[in-house]
Amino acid sequence: MINLAMIHLRDDLNTHLSNQLGVSEDLVVLGPLTDAQGQPTAQTRNRLAMFVTNIQTGSGTAVPSGVRMTDRTATSPQSWAITANFMIASGYDTYEEGLKLLSSAVKFFAFEKNYTPQSAPSVPIPIQNLRIEPVDIDTADIGPVWAVFGGRYVPSAMYKLTALGPYDSIQTTDPTITGIDRESSS
Repeated sequence: MINLAMIHLRDDLNTHLSNQLGVSEDLVVLGPLTDAQGQPTAQTRNRLAMFVTNIQTGSGTAVPSGVRMTDRTATSPQSWAITANFMIASGYDTYEEGLKLLSSAVKFFAFEKNYTPQSAPSVPIPIQNLRIEPVDIDTADIGPVWAVFGGRYVPSAMYKLTALGPYDSIQTTDPTITGIDRESSS
């Protein structure tokens, strides 16, 4: 369900930026800023990168029907909630352009915080509710966070997403994994 939520958020943000800035190309890509060797990736150059930073402890828990969760209510006999943090980071060569685009993304998520199939028909099945909240990173923690990702600090913002879907969707929505390169992993 995380992949569906992240793809939806990327696409929604790209649509917003395209409309706001009058550009036809996607300005947000789903993927890390650096590759496994710590080098910048070509796909994120002069783009915003959106990537999962971690999956929260205790996520993927069953939620009994009718349980009230901050601005969300379980709507099926049993629902499944999964929580993950994600980051939006500037891969721009020009610092000022990166800040401008990141500011537009932050503004977008300040207004688009809660998605349901009723409020946003493009919310992918089986997600019943998708909630976005900003996450503050303490100044002392910024360096270690970026060290984990093998890169240097760039302007960025972190968010928490919580996706709620029917419990029975757990077995039915896992994607087929393709493209595993077994030779490079040894």
